Amino acid sequence: AISRFLKRFPNYLLDGEPVRGGRVRFRGFLSVPCRRGA
Repeated sequence: AISRFLKRFPNYLLDGEPVRGGRVRFRGFLSVPCRRGA
């Protein structure tokens, strides 16, 4: 899934700090602020 995302958006840039989810069972991010680079 990540490699497909990066192929679709090759100029992806983080635009802030990712916010982690609070539950151990569902590890991951609640939000990942990003933008597409030029």
